[in-house]
Amino acid sequence: MTVIKSHSFRQADVEQRTGLSREVLRKWELRYGFPVPLRGTRGQRLYSGETLTKLMLLARLSLLGQRVSTLIELDALALQDLLNQLLLREKTELTLDAATVAAAQVELLHSMAPGAAPQALAQCLQNRMDKVGLELFAADLLPAFNRAVGRAWFERRLSVVAEHRYSGHVRQIVLRALPLAGAHIVPPRVILTTPPGELHALGLLGLHALLCLRGAECVDLGTETPVQELAQATGELHAGAVALSISSSMEMAPAQAYVQTLLQVLPTNCELWLGGAGSVKLQLGGHPRCHCYDQTRQAVQRWQQLAAQLHQTAPPGVEQL
Repeated sequence: MTVIKSHSFRQADVEQRTGLSREVLRKWELRYGFPVPLRGTRGQRLYSGETLTKLMLLARLSLLGQRVSTLIELDALALQDLLNQLLLREKTELTLDAATVAAAQVELLHSMAPGAAPQALAQCLQNRMDKVGLELFAADLLPAFNRAVGRAWFERRLSVVAEHRYSGHVRQIVLRALPLAGAHIVPPRVILTTPPGELHALGLLGLHALLCLRGAECVDLGTETPVQELAQATGELHAGAVALSISSSMEMAPAQAYVQTLLQVLPTNCELWLGGAGSVKLQLGGHPRCHCYDQTRQAVQRWQQLAAQLHQTAPPGVEQL
C-alpha cells in the first residue's frame, strides 16, 4: 500500500485524486467524523497525506459496491488489504464501453491536428483523466490512445513532433495522478523497462499506474536497459517481476536473444512479463517464468495472485519485498 506522507493537500487536490466531491467529503465528515480537515492560515480546508491515502481507498472500495459506513473505522492498511482481496476475487473490473473509447480517440486526434490550439492536446488528455479517473484512463483509454496515435503516425496523418508531444503530455498527466510514494508497499516489487533498441514504453506507463493503485511499488528503469544491468537491478531490489515492452517496430532477432538471455540470468524467484505487439512474435518455448500479456489488466491480475501468495506465506509482522 502507498501511504502518502508529504505536505497537506488542498480540497481541490483531494477532489481530483479521489473523485469525491466537496459535498461528499463534507457529508462524510458530518456523518462519520472523517475526514477531519486541517485549517490553513486563511481558514481553508487542508488534508494530510494519511487522510488522502484513506480517502482514495474508500473511494475505490465504494465503486466496488462496499458501504462506506462499514469501512470508515478501518485503517489504510486494512482497507488496502480488503481492496486487493476484492480485485483478486472479482475477475471483472469496471471498463469503458467501446463507443466511449472511440469518441475519446476521435477527440484526441482532433486536438493533435494541424491548426489545433497549442493547449488543446494537454486539455483533452486532462479532461479525460478528470472524467474517468486514473484506473479507467490507464486501463482503457491509454492503450486506445497509443494505438490511434501510432496508426495516425504510420499513415502520415501525424508528424513525429506531434507524436512526441502526445508522449510527453500523457506521461506527465499519468505520473501526476499517481499516488505519491510512501513507506508501506505491497510486494512483489515490479521493474519496468524495454530492451536495447526499443524506445516505446507508453504501454508500461499504464501498468505502472494500475499497479500503484493497488499498492505496488514499480521501479521504472526507462528504456533500453542492458541485460546484465537489469539482472543486477532485479537482484538488488528483490523484484518479483520484470515487465518488458516490445513493440512491432523492434527487430525480432535481437528481441528474441535479449529475452532468452534475460531468462537465464534473472533470479529464479523473478518472473518475466512481456507486452506489446512485438512480444507475440517471440518464440518462448513455454518457459514457466515467462508470461505474455496482450492486455494490461492480465499483468495486474498476475501481480495480485503473487501478492496474495506472499501475504499467505509471510510470517506475522514480516513484510516480504
